[in-house]
Amino acid sequence: MMEFHATIHQAPHGKGRPKAASIGGHARVYTPSATREWEHFAAAELRAAWAGLAAEFRPDVTGPIGLEIVAVFERTKPLLEQFRDGRYKRPTCRLPFVQKPDADNVAKSACDALEKAGVFADDKAIALLTVGKHYAMIGELPHVEIRLWGMG
Repeated sequence: MMEFHATIHQAPHGKGRPKAASIGGHARVYTPSATREWEHFAAAELRAAWAGLAAEFRPDVTGPIGLEIVAVFERTKPLLEQFRDGRYKRPTCRLPFVQKPDADNVAKSACDALEKAGVFADDKAIALLTVGKHYAMIGELPHVEIRLWGMG
C-alpha cells in the first residue's frame, strides 16, 4: 500500500469560524486571516512534499482515502519544570493535549491545506480519519504530521 507522509513545520491551528461583514449593504462571509495564513503555509509545504514524490509512489487518491493527522503542540511552562538536579518533573515523552483547538477543527485546517495543495480534489473522499493531539516531547518543535493512503 502506497502512503504519503508529510510534516507541516508550523504549530497546529484549528479552523476558525467563518466571519461575516456587511460591505455596501451586502453580507460577505470570509475565513479569519490566521486560518487563511496557516492553510496557505501548510499547503505550500504539502505541495512541495507531494511534488517531490514520484507519481508511481503516490497513493491512489481517486477513491476512498485514509488520513491520519498528528498535531504536536508546544509544551507549557509547567510541563518544562525541572528539579534542582536537572531532571524534569513531568514525563519527557509526548503527552495528551486536551485544550483548544478541538481535534475536528485541526483536521478541517489540515484537510483544507491538503485540498489547496492539490493532493486530493475534495475531502469528502476521506473515509477514515484519525486525529491525535499531543504536547511535544522535550526538544521537539510544534508541527503537524500527515499520513495519507488510498483505500480503494
